[in-house]
Amino acid sequence: MIHPLQLIRNYFDQRTLKRPDTKDAYIFLVSEAGELGDALMRKEQDWVRNTPNKDVSIADELADVYMMLHVLAANQYVDLDEALKNKLERKLKQDDKQRTTECG
Repeated sequence: MIHPLQLIRNYFDQRTLKRPDTKDAYIFLVSEAGELGDALMRKEQDWVRNTPNKDVSIADELADVYMMLHVLAANQYVDLDEALKNKLERKLKQDDKQRTTECG
C-alpha cells in the first residue's frame, strides 16, 4: 500500500497545487477541523452554522483533516505513525510506573 504522504504528494502534483508550508498547513488543518465539526454537528444535532444547503460528508472532512495533519507533520519532519507509537508506549510505561508506585 502506498504511504499516505506519497498519495498526498501525488494529489498536489496532479492538480499542480503548491504544497502548503507549515503556516498554511496549520491554517488549513484548523479550517478542515472546523468543517469536520460542522459536519458532525449537522449529522448529530441537525445544527447548521454557515452553509445549510451544502452536502457534507464526514468521511471527506476526516480525509481533509488527515491530509493536512500529514502535510503539517511532514513539514516538521515528524513521522506520524512513529510519533503515535512512541507516545502510546510512553503513556503505558507511565501508567505501569504509577500502578507500581501505588501498589508498592
